Amino acid sequence: GYFQTQVAAAVDVPVTLSALEQIAWVRRTLKPEQKIAVFSDVNSLTPELFAACGTPDTSDIVPAHTSGLPETVRQRELGCINPYRYAQQVAELAHDLLADNPDIGAIVAEYTEFPTFAWAVQHEVNVPIYDCTTLTRWVYSGVVRHPFPGLI
Repeated sequence: GYFQTQVAAAVDVPVTLSALEQIAWVRRTLKPEQKIAVFSDVNSLTPELFAACGTPDTSDIVPAHTSGLPETVRQRELGCINPYRYAQQVAELAHDLLADNPDIGAIVAEYTEFPTFAWAVQHEVNVPIYDCTTLTRWVYSGVVRHPFPGLI
């Protein structure tokens, strides 16, 4: 995310470096009073990163870090996690976050492990969830179009 502008200027294909680049679009889909939870696996959510990703105003952002979850600690110490337990822990973190912040209308996740567990989180909190896979699908769908067989 920090080098989005430089990389985009240096290559001849659409490029995106951070799931946080979706925040501006996600904002427009929510009610004005709603907030966006941003999940990260480390404490990397800096004002500079948000600004580099097109979100200099973070007043409606509620950060959530998974670095303190037991399975995250286990991963750092042993190099592995129990995916079932981790999914439960991330879903519980989201549940607690939304219980404390009922005005959250969506989640954006800024780490690559999150998509594996996004279904568990969405099942728990029932809000839209965006991550690197939603961003990749969006960019890909603009670059690689397919015939449209439907009615217009």
